Amino acid sequence: MNTILIIPDATLPNTGIRFRLPRFRMVINKERIKNGQGIMPDVWALPSTEAIREGIDFKAMKVRELIAQQSTFSSSEKKQK
Repeated sequence: MNTILIIPDATLPNTGIRFRLPRFRMVINKERIKNGQGIMPDVWALPSTEAIREGIDFKAMKVRELIAQQSTFSSSEKKQK
């Protein structure tokens, strides 16, 4: 579980060096099975070579696509009622 929400900036008084220091620590469950995977996404938004080449935000495109599908589904649902 990650509880690091606020990481304040600190400035050393003599040198003026600024750094960030977390106020919390991350605790990892050592008993958990390590299978080499993180959390698997509910929706895959994979890049294409064309999207990378043209600097297209493929994740934002996928979100827009899902919103459009949802609004289309909602409007067809309202017509049936």
